[in-house]
Amino acid sequence: MTQTEEQTIPTTVSYALRCWLVLAIFKALGLILQGVAGTYPQSAAREALGEAKVPEGIDPGTYVTLAGYMGLVFNVAFGLLFAGLILFFAYRVKQGKKQAFSANFTLQLFSGILIIDAVMGVSVAGALGVPTWLTLVIGWAHIVVIVAAATGIYFSSRQETRSYVEKNRVKED
Repeated sequence: MTQTEEQTIPTTVSYALRCWLVLAIFKALGLILQGVAGTYPQSAAREALGEAKVPEGIDPGTYVTLAGYMGLVFNVAFGLLFAGLILFFAYRVKQGKKQAFSANFTLQLFSGILIIDAVMGVSVAGALGVPTWLTLVIGWAHIVVIVAAATGIYFSSRQETRSYVEKNRVKED
């Protein structure tokens, strides 16, 4: 595009992009904090693993510790994956090209799924069996995810946003 063809991003698109940025950051943060919670000695997850049948020749304490840190690694990986996907689709919406329409729809769908996931995360946060401060931080991270996802859906479904993403839907680049 040349300078004269440069399209301006509507305010609703800008707000939706900000919501999705916050959503990506706090979803990753929530997952990482849940992984950290699994490394605490008094964690309910570790206690459950301690009661599980430990493979022959492995110290139960070591088994539980390794399982807690493995949970941390997986949570960090999934947190970064979710953040990356959200930011990738948000970038596609910001570009406003052919894929912007499907990227906008994908983000709306993904946000709806993450709202359900965050509601479950808030309810599970109290059952983790970790210090109160960590429980509160995990709970608040999930609450921010709920708010960011809901407002992202709201702004991405406004008429200005829909017009912006549909503008180049059928045009060739």
